[in-house]
Amino acid sequence: MRAISSSAIVLAAASYCAMAQFNTAMAAPLATCPSTTNKVTISASGKADGTDTTAIQSAINAMAAKSGGGTVLVSAGTYSLPAAMLILKPNVTLCAPNRAVFKRTASTFGYILDTGAIDGVVANNTGLVNLTFDGGPVALRGNNLRVESNVFQNVSRTAAEIAANVDAFGRFGLWLRAASASSIINNDFLDLEYGGIFGHSIAAQSAISGNTFSRVSEPIHLFCASDSTIANNTMSQLSRMGVEVQIESNQSEPVKYPVARATRT
Repeated sequence: MRAISSSAIVLAAASYCAMAQFNTAMAAPLATCPSTTNKVTISASGKADGTDTTAIQSAINAMAAKSGGGTVLVSAGTYSLPAAMLILKPNVTLCAPNRAVFKRTASTFGYILDTGAIDGVVANNTGLVNLTFDGGPVALRGNNLRVESNVFQNVSRTAAEIAANVDAFGRFGLWLRAASASSIINNDFLDLEYGGIFGHSIAAQSAISGNTFSRVSEPIHLFCASDSTIANNTMSQLSRMGVEVQIESNQSEPVKYPVARATRT
């Protein structure tokens, strides 16, 4: 394998697809929680009956009801999420000052959290900071999204699903839909069968940078991306390719990508 030491891709409005492997992933650095006026703190219950799901959602709803939104401070611990999907609301950030784990414990596939990427609802000005999402993907849709210093891990088909030829689509870490002016920085994506970041309509100075990807099929796959930057991401143990960006045919402005290239063997 020939390695790449660094990369940067600036998306004006054209397509680029790179196949590469990078250095081994490093742990995401701890980020600072927002200094907002409205805050609420939650703690893990230690139960697997949906108590944590209810507590997290109630805190999100409470902050969303405040003028200007607020921050849900997630105390360290593992939060058991058996089935129901969390819905993140506009102007709300989930932040764990000392890290915390949201673990999907259901035996069937499902999303851990959504802001509207699935059903088309837009949730602007949201954030996910210092959290580990284990066992299910996250879906976000909106402007000014902050996704920083999180871990997305362990999303794959079960042996029974593979035997039944269930499609692997959806087994990624983060799904971005119509995201603009957003930052996806310093996150770790680990052991994801389909891919790390899967996105559509990414624009308006959005940035995907400083992330690490290891043991994923395809780290970054974007459709209709423009006016954004992919830079300084590290990748290893890929089964498909490194970065793939697909642009609609009516978008033909040149793209600048000062990126070293390599071929996997």
